Amino acid sequence: MRRCIATPGDCNESMWPAQIVADPDIAGIGAISSFVATSSLCVLAALCWDLIHWLVRPRSEGDYEHKIQRFFSPLIAKEALIKKVLKRVILGFADQQLVTGLAILIQY
Repeated sequence: MRRCIATPGDCNESMWPAQIVADPDIAGIGAISSFVATSSLCVLAALCWDLIHWLVRPRSEGDYEHKIQRFFSPLIAKEALIKKVLKRVILGFADQQLVTGLAILIQY
């Protein structure tokens, strides 16, 4: 039931608030921006995985990469934990992307 925004008994058609048009589309700005943000975070997590994998490779003593490896040694010490967390993050984001992408495709 619509209500008049003026005093009771003094309502004409111009006093009624405009109708709100609903948009039940799954592919709205929120769903699309969520999909893009999730895919960006998934790619970032995959790049971090590759960085950790690159850092733990054995290096020769005089190599400049060995200096980088020494700088990141506290991070390398927790390699197993970091990889475990990144794996769960990547799989979670990938699952969310599958569900959201499927919903967007089904809607069209």
